[in-house]
Amino acid sequence: GGRIVFGAKPQVDPASIVRLIQDDPAIYKLDGTDKLRFSMDLETGSARIDALDGLLDALSMRDAA
Repeated sequence: GGRIVFGAKPQVDPASIVRLIQDDPAIYKLDGTDKLRFSMDLETGSARIDALDGLLDALSMRDAA
């Protein structure tokens, strides 16, 4: 697992955060107003990188346009 800490002006679509939490609340949780916590059972380094890459894509503003 891990967490993403957002700065004062995050370049993240807020709807994407809500969608992640609603779609899989066992994995994604808000921790305060500036942190997204996630917990996944990933055994290899490449699986961790792939999961993080997918999470960053899901939060990316590129898809929000």
